[in-house]
Amino acid sequence: DAGSRSPTHSWTSSGDGPGTEPATLWAQIQTTCCGRRFLAVSSCVAWACASNGLIVVNKVIMSTDHFHYPMALSSLGMLASSLCASVACRLLGLGKRELSLRMQLTRILPVGFF
Repeated sequence: DAGSRSPTHSWTSSGDGPGTEPATLWAQIQTTCCGRRFLAVSSCVAWACASNGLIVVNKVIMSTDHFHYPMALSSLGMLASSLCASVACRLLGLGKRELSLRMQLTRILPVGFF
């Protein structure tokens, strides 16, 4: 009968039975068109701010602190960016796709060389 069917979307559930707990706000944002657009735009804005901030910090380190190793500084910046992105993806539940070693070596590693 119609009363025993589970709701199509978890955010419309009442939370009365097993498996009908209300979805989190994050899940709602990911499933709506406006939410995905907001996530994309906010990610781009965050990247632009972090990138510009890193440029300013690098300039201060090289000029004020007289750090004369620009490649080392750039590498440390990339390492920090990678770690922050990895943590953010894990906290937000993004990028759950597992990459094989072959894919990492043939598709991702060459990008670092060019």
